[in-house]
Amino acid sequence: SVAKSFNVSEPLLAVSLETRSGEIAQNVVAAGSHVTMVLNWKNNLPVAVHNAIIELEVSGRGIDLKTLEGDDGDFRAETSSLQWIGGRIPELANIEPGASGSFGITYAVAKDIPVRNSADKNFTIRFVASMKTQEIPQGFQGVDISGRAEKEERVVTRPIFSQKGYYFDTQIPNSGPFPPRVGKETTFVVTWSLVNNFNDIDGVSVRATLPSYIRWVGTTVPASVAITFDPATRELTWSPGTIAAGTGFINPAREIEFQIGLTPSVPQIGELPELVSDAVLRAHDTFTNRDFNITE
Repeated sequence: SVAKSFNVSEPLLAVSLETRSGEIAQNVVAAGSHVTMVLNWKNNLPVAVHNAIIELEVSGRGIDLKTLEGDDGDFRAETSSLQWIGGRIPELANIEPGASGSFGITYAVAKDIPVRNSADKNFTIRFVASMKTQEIPQGFQGVDISGRAEKEERVVTRPIFSQKGYYFDTQIPNSGPFPPRVGKETTFVVTWSLVNNFNDIDGVSVRATLPSYIRWVGTTVPASVAITFDPATRELTWSPGTIAAGTGFINPAREIEFQIGLTPSVPQIGELPELVSDAVLRAHDTFTNRDFNITE
């Protein structure tokens, strides 16, 4: 048997990418946000490098390309990239051994990414940085001295939850005086609606409570959708489970309606009694591993 060991070293022309601001979690960005990055470079060769070329290629529907800017870099539309060349950047014209530097980069995440079909989800922004030279230093002919680095940002979904109350409703008829009167019950319909654009979300649940002066009638639309009411805690719970990307865009919004009854008392004259507490939506973005807590 024969054993041989190797030393692993940094690329001879090294580049790296790091995000300085704009992420809401590691490698996760929000639609419409502004992001600042830094492209670092270094010459690890024992000799000087002349006329280096650094390029940053960008791809993915998550980026608004017209906002992409880099310190002293030239944007090339045909390759959707920023380029820094020694002929235009003095510090790249002659790079001594061990010399290093960096370039700042800014861009905006696309605010409105079209969602037209079920494949329009899990949007990303991918960056590939490279550093090379066409003037290979003496003694390194035939050696790949170029460096390369990659980075990918995932765009988090943007669920929208709403809670609204109605007296006039086309699906569940209400009864009682309107405006409500003391000692008389008036029924109302409350609608919970959820839309979701970019990524699937799971573990979805909505919770709220009913005040003591509100009666849970129990009528729901759709009747097959489960919403529970706990008389002891007066808590309402709706657990729709998984909400697919595109809900409310290419598919109908996920909704449930339920009926409640209000019997006002004398101290509530001239007031606007609360029908339902603030509702709290909890969900998990399966693509970005991001948790949501939305109060409406």
